Amino acid sequence: MNYPEDSVIKGHFSLISAGLTLASLFLVCFYSAAVPFSSQAPIFPTAERPPDVPMNEDAGFGGWVVLDIHLAGGQNFPVVVDTGCPTTCLDTSFEPKLGKRIKTDILWDFGVKSEINIFLAPKLFLGKTPLMKIGPYVVTHECKQISSAVGRPVFGILGMDVLQNYCIQLDFAARKIRFLDYEHENKSRWGTPLALVDIGDGCVAINDNLAGAPGPGSLVDTGYNQDGWLEAKLFEQWTNRAALSDGEVHSPRAILGGQIYPEVNLRRIDPKLLSTGDTHIKINGLGLRLMARHLVTLDFPEQTLYLKPISNGSPNQGLELEKKSAAKFLKSLERQGKLPGWAKSDSVAGDRVMVHYAYPFSFVFDIPKSGDPRVYHYTISRASADSSWQLTKAWQTDAMGAIVREYPVP
Repeated sequence: MNYPEDSVIKGHFSLISAGLTLASLFLVCFYSAAVPFSSQAPIFPTAERPPDVPMNEDAGFGGWVVLDIHLAGGQNFPVVVDTGCPTTCLDTSFEPKLGKRIKTDILWDFGVKSEINIFLAPKLFLGKTPLMKIGPYVVTHECKQISSAVGRPVFGILGMDVLQNYCIQLDFAARKIRFLDYEHENKSRWGTPLALVDIGDGCVAINDNLAGAPGPGSLVDTGYNQDGWLEAKLFEQWTNRAALSDGEVHSPRAILGGQIYPEVNLRRIDPKLLSTGDTHIKINGLGLRLMARHLVTLDFPEQTLYLKPISNGSPNQGLELEKKSAAKFLKSLERQGKLPGWAKSDSVAGDRVMVHYAYPFSFVFDIPKSGDPRVYHYTISRASADSSWQLTKAWQTDAMGAIVREYPVP
């Protein structure tokens, strides 16, 4: 098995913990109540800004950015910060507190369609600070699958109907989330500015794509745990070895704002999915994993994304070392012939090994095998930083991400 021990963790979480290759966990909710982000959208410069809050350890390193919010008089509950979701979503367990259901509508997730329920929105708070929200509604959706993928409870998604009212800075080096005074801050320290453009449902895109080639721009999606995605034609161009035009790059590099990024994993969007109602995959995407190589400032009121590269290129050196250690253990199992479903003669298909942090002290390796459309998944865990790694789960999925077989582990 040939995969690099120091390969970058791609941060792939999916609708099922087995590692669905086509599904990422952002919610794309389309209904008439969504208020688009645009230059005419209401801006609330006098809205009270929440204080700085700590960033969860795994954010940008296989995990989403997670905040604890609460309803009036209620207890805190964790939600994912998702710029790829137009509307805030709460777990279905909140439905008894939300009153009468307004209606049922549609949720799209990379071409997969399911139903959501719509309710009048409750007041939401971050600490003691009320969160400003545009539009009168929230949606509800079952969050057990999200929680299973994350490895801890998650009870909702904080969408653009809230986020667009704030200037939010994600500091992956200091592990801080800041709500900034966009009118008075010194923005020269924020890095390269990229204009944000409304895509029509409240979510925003930049005009660039990660291949640096002419074509559609990219959805800015903190709810997508990989580096990003490309529409099919652009992906084929990115992966072939034809001559490059100025400013373009080949796999496995990416380019954004004039900056070149090595060891990037971008997903190809299947053209068949474009016939669905999921408009977010009709353009390219910029995901959280690539964003986490920067100090990220999402200045939504002034419609600008700022990216300042982190000096060491890694959001968390400690987790990188953990990942290398887990990879060495996995290789040792393969060399000993003790890796379920894998023979010594087998080889990895290309450089598409996906690794994500499963929190705490746990990594999941998603490994495609040459000549086999299935993907083999291995969870490597240990009780603490000082204890030994163990193989705790092994399974196989088909090309669509459905579990085909689970293997016994030693």
